[in-house]
Amino acid sequence: MDTGRLPADTLQAGDKKMNLLFLVYIVSSVSLAIGWALVLVLVIRYSDAKTCEGSKDFREPPTLSIIIPTYNEELVIESKLNNVSMVDYPREKLEVIIVDGSSADKTRQLVEKFIEKNRDTLDIRLMVQDERLGKASALNLALENCKGEIVILTDADVLWSPEAPRLLVASLSDPMVGGVSSMEKVANKDKNFLTRLEKSYKSFYNNMRLAQSNIDSTPMCESELSAYKRYLLDKMPMNRMCDDMELALTVRAKGYRTIYNPE
Repeated sequence: MDTGRLPADTLQAGDKKMNLLFLVYIVSSVSLAIGWALVLVLVIRYSDAKTCEGSKDFREPPTLSIIIPTYNEELVIESKLNNVSMVDYPREKLEVIIVDGSSADKTRQLVEKFIEKNRDTLDIRLMVQDERLGKASALNLALENCKGEIVILTDADVLWSPEAPRLLVASLSDPMVGGVSSMEKVANKDKNFLTRLEKSYKSFYNNMRLAQSNIDSTPMCESELSAYKRYLLDKMPMNRMCDDMELALTVRAKGYRTIYNPE
């Protein structure tokens, strides 16, 4: 008579499978805990940033290209361009390139208006792509056409202090440093729980990147504001989504450090 019960060997196989899954879970959890403990030790011990202060300077300021990729940025692009126009850097050594990825809003018109108003005081130009090809394509286009020995990459929704580009360039005066990232801070002044959580996360993230920099290199330079020696950058593959990591790893693979500058 069939009782509907599974055979004993099937039950034993099921028990073994459950035990194996539980063991994998325990090992994974312990590994993650150990990993995060090591990260905390690294951050506490090495995030004082003594080697990343950017206190050095070039004897002669190198030529600098500021590259801004845009796509539907009409709400922020005017503030961005006004911010860039106040940069503390010799104007004869500076150019600004905006690459628009076929925006569907008023981004292009606002940039053209700004260029017309400031063409006598700032070397600034707009390059327009006929179709949306992604950020990697926009960066490649700008890198192919820029003149600077140093390139600064920055997003349209990021604001900086006037001396920020100069301090990033100063970090690159070290012959072994090929890329340098800014320290991104959350601008939102709200004091709600989510904003406080985001600021806490960003603080820990920045300290972790500083610790990596002090040991050797960080694997990621913020796409919001970072600088590179132009000759170290290769054409980015079109299928890359994380340009801040792609560029940093490219530089490190050539034997140069990538660091954070806490200033």
